[in-house]
Amino acid sequence: MENHSDGRIDNQLRENIMGQYLGYDPRMAICGIVVLPVLIWWFKVEATNKVKWFGYLMILFFVHGSIELAHVINTTILRYIFELPILYLYFTSYKRYGYAGRGLVIPFILVSLVSSIQTSPMMWVLFLLYFLEIFMLFIYFRNNYEGEEATLLHKLFWLLACSQIPTAIIKYFMVGVTEPYIGSMSSHEGGITTVFSLVMYCYALEMYFCTRERKYLLALLGFVLFGIVGAKRALAFFFPAFYFVVLILHSLCTHSIVRNTKKIIYGVICMPILFILLCILNPSFNPEKKVGGSFDLNYVIEYSGKYNNGGFGGDDKAGRANAMAIIHEKMLNDNLPHQLFGYGSGLLIASSFNSKKMDSYARMKVFGVGYSMGIGYLTLLAQVGFMGVIPYFLIFILSSIDLLRKTKAMSPYMTQTEIGLCVSAILTLICIITLSFFYNNTSFFFNCASVLNMWFIAYAYITLDKVKERITA
Repeated sequence: MENHSDGRIDNQLRENIMGQYLGYDPRMAICGIVVLPVLIWWFKVEATNKVKWFGYLMILFFVHGSIELAHVINTTILRYIFELPILYLYFTSYKRYGYAGRGLVIPFILVSLVSSIQTSPMMWVLFLLYFLEIFMLFIYFRNNYEGEEATLLHKLFWLLACSQIPTAIIKYFMVGVTEPYIGSMSSHEGGITTVFSLVMYCYALEMYFCTRERKYLLALLGFVLFGIVGAKRALAFFFPAFYFVVLILHSLCTHSIVRNTKKIIYGVICMPILFILLCILNPSFNPEKKVGGSFDLNYVIEYSGKYNNGGFGGDDKAGRANAMAIIHEKMLNDNLPHQLFGYGSGLLIASSFNSKKMDSYARMKVFGVGYSMGIGYLTLLAQVGFMGVIPYFLIFILSSIDLLRKTKAMSPYMTQTEIGLCVSAILTLICIITLSFFYNNTSFFFNCASVLNMWFIAYAYITLDKVKERITA
């Protein structure tokens, strides 16, 4: 029997914006206790002041959601507490290294400037902050940490990521399987669950392939659990599929396709089982609408088709499956300036400086697509057109190609751990590109998941620098 209320409930949850906590349980702020062991460890660690204080900032950042739920500080001020130091560190740091595709940032800025004629200078500034802040963070990481400092920070980020696994257990027993309460990282923004779980799943799997250390296998299971309790349907498809993506990339970078035949067989056997398990544990994907229901493949396919086509009503009758076609049709039938430069940089950003209220209902009226405009590709396309979206995505694509080329070339001189770190960074970029093109825009904005992403990519480059020095020594 169909339950159309699920779609309406999902839409209502997603429409809660920053600062609105009607229906959110402040008791879930207790999830913040999971970082206490990390904080104690960090307090005892010996490090320079630069590393020490940045580490404290990151620990605090990973309890962002718990602070929100505790209502101890205004959400806007809380955002500035984290973002302003990042901007300060970027602008005051010496920039020796760039990144592949960095030359495309200037064209992106110029395109967004032209597009801002349709909005305002203030919305242009906000647009750049929203979409370029992660690159500022990457540049800061790349240029300010190396050697033991970088190794120490990497361990900190790994522990912070792992600290989120116990929050899934707390969440399950307090509120059950639901989209809000993304660990201690955020109270809403369910897209963080997808990005965080998938990237960490890939990281743990690749590190396990390289090192065979059991801790990575246990962590992998923990990140799958985090995704399950976060009620993200897409992960039922992404987890099994990305097992093979990880395996293929690992084989390419280690030149070991034949040696990994056993892993391919394991995947062919175990990934369908994982898919079935994920469907059984997700209330949306079983007829009983409960955790631990029965598995019915036809039901899963039918539900997924209706969900992605907007078949559950709410304010978005298009759904993700049709959103791409609808937006493309609108833009290609419009005039050339709109095709090239979109409808205004910052148009879709919620701000008091924005003269147009672009909530989901308004987007549905203007574009024919509501919630599904949150797909990263469509978010950019609508604001800065094809001239803006192409260079932005190319930055990620060129970075992944650059890392792949360097990792394959240097792999004979690298330890298994170093190979794992570099391959994990390439996987992170693949996750960013895939999810941003088809699913959400979370990887583009400053949040705990995007901070982890940028650190993994930066640390891979730091690792390659170390290997290069070792080769030329």
